[in-house]
Amino acid sequence: MKKVMTAKEIRRESIQVLSKIYGFPDESLIIDEMEVGVWGKVGRADLVLLCDDYLVGVEIKASTDNLKRLETQVKAYSRVFDDCWVSVHEKHWPVIRDAVPDSWGVLVCRWREDDSIEVGIARGPSSDHSPIARAMLERIWSVDVKKIASMPEVWGDRIQPDKWVIRQSSKSHLMNVLLADADDDSLLEIRRQALYIYRDRRLGIIKKPRHSMSYGMTRTLGEELSDGSKSSKS
Repeated sequence: MKKVMTAKEIRRESIQVLSKIYGFPDESLIIDEMEVGVWGKVGRADLVLLCDDYLVGVEIKASTDNLKRLETQVKAYSRVFDDCWVSVHEKHWPVIRDAVPDSWGVLVCRWREDDSIEVGIARGPSSDHSPIARAMLERIWSVDVKKIASMPEVWGDRIQPDKWVIRQSSKSHLMNVLLADADDDSLLEIRRQALYIYRDRRLGIIKKPRHSMSYGMTRTLGEELSDGSKSSKS
């Protein structure tokens, strides 16, 4: 009987491999269960790596997982992340190779004879897609969107609304105004600022609003690599 490979085991090995691929510094963040969603469907990314304003999302499929939600997950991830990966037990590879876009990277995990896990890079991600600014604005709170709208640098050549108008506007209305007719530079700056705010809320630098939903764990890459190394040896 083949040994079960858990999501926790795939996660640990994926972090080791991706840290080498990207060369992110130890102070980069590892985020569990980041909120993603598309068309009103709520979901969470299994694993996220964040370095400065570059966001990498990883969907994990253990040996006992099914692929029923993969189509929706692909759409959600592609809106949010700069690079998207799926890390899977080898049994899923025949389906995964055609089920995710060519712009996605794929890691394939299998057991070695010594019971360690070998991770193969079936393919790397490409830059054929771009995350959208709206997706990061959706991840933060109304007060955060108002803060971004108060920054002159996100408006480019457009006219910035009056501060009173910004304060009185709903989140959805202000998002639409922020994004309307924005050029590429403005969209990049809007997403960057939203990402910085999201990071600071995950770290507790900015407190969450009352009655907000709880976050998953956020740790540094250095902490994860240290713990992962200890787990592999035990």
